Amino acid sequence: MKRTKRILLSLLSAAMVLTVLCACDGHKEADSTDSEEKTTTTTTATTSKPKEEEPELHTHTPKEDVWTVDGMNHWKVCACGEVLDKAVHTVRNSVCTGCESEIMDWEDGTMSLYYRNEQGDLALTMTYDAKGNLIYKQIGEFIYNEAGLTVSELYTEYAGGSFPTASYRFEYTYNDDGTVHQEKYSVNGMPTYEYEYAYPKAGESYVCQEITYLMNGSKRITQLDAGEVILSQIWYDVNGVKIDNFPKYDQAACKNLFGTWKVDMDMKRIFSLMLTGTEIELPADRLPACVVDVTITFRKDGTYLSTAKIDRDQLFAMTVELSVEMVYLAAEQEGMTREEADAQFRAMSGMSIRELAEAEAAEGVDEMVQAINEDSEGVYYVENGMLYMAENWNEPVEGGRYISDGDTFTLIMPVAELDTELEFEFTKTTK
Repeated sequence: MKRTKRILLSLLSAAMVLTVLCACDGHKEADSTDSEEKTTTTTTATTSKPKEEEPELHTHTPKEDVWTVDGMNHWKVCACGEVLDKAVHTVRNSVCTGCESEIMDWEDGTMSLYYRNEQGDLALTMTYDAKGNLIYKQIGEFIYNEAGLTVSELYTEYAGGSFPTASYRFEYTYNDDGTVHQEKYSVNGMPTYEYEYAYPKAGESYVCQEITYLMNGSKRITQLDAGEVILSQIWYDVNGVKIDNFPKYDQAACKNLFGTWKVDMDMKRIFSLMLTGTEIELPADRLPACVVDVTITFRKDGTYLSTAKIDRDQLFAMTVELSVEMVYLAAEQEGMTREEADAQFRAMSGMSIRELAEAEAAEGVDEMVQAINEDSEGVYYVENGMLYMAENWNEPVEGGRYISDGDTFTLIMPVAELDTELEFEFTKTTK
């Protein structure tokens, strides 16, 4: 598994102390009791100004072997915030001789910088366009145990190097001999995979158990042998209940589904719902129209054919607007206005938030269109009001309640992470 790794840079600030020295004057009266004549004597008391203490000299002490870097320079930072030893990268064989960052110049004119921490983990990745504008940044945070082994890796991606847009976390547990026992992977805080490793002999390992978390709330636990042959699979439904016996195809139970059905999926509603309850909520009215035309044919032999079509221009506009709005919302959570966010973004990257979003969308939109528009085939079966669609008879990957009403049927899909459901109303086009 290829991993991107990044590290969070911090800047410490020091406070100044102001000492105010002051002098004061006073007087007092003295009465003589030995004489009938009252004699007043005035005495002036002067408070002498204390001697100024010599200020303590501060010696700048940067942390050894820890550099702060950008695309042009590297430097160290003292605890007081003073920048020390700043110098331009001197590159030899794609490595800076000062901070040891790896610096790669690519054929398209972009440049990438990779900086590793003291443990050798890739702590920072930055990419600049041909004009020297920062267009991408990844920062990593690492936790190590007493033996120096990595316990947690958190990688955060930043749009244009400014605002966080996605995070990926790896967590590890170890055997007594230091070999990896278990690895967990999550995206934006949502669990995705878990792997457990076995070691048949020294120097050899394989994944003996894999846990896959699905968006509908179910999960699959797979046992494998050293040759990656599946020994067993156990499924748990959205309520965490073990599925012991999978439903089998029953033609009579599925007769209401025979034929071809069509639905127009409103992607802006889906995206908005998927972000509900997260740190970044996005109302659907901020997104442009984007519809996926889905057609499903349920055959009498228990197989189905699904086709999907999406307009490239709609997907491009949706992708751009989604990226722009997510960056704006992240900036607003930091107390910035949209105008301030744009100004800061342009100052750092040389591009506006929208310009960068359009450039990134242009690079990936064709690949996304191709992936969405691919046909898919599989099997389906019905049991207790649930419609299951999967690649084969033993994998109920997607399941949801369905309600049939003549020439229409509604499929209700759970989204466990959001504790809600998505409804899709299909209309029959052929018998």
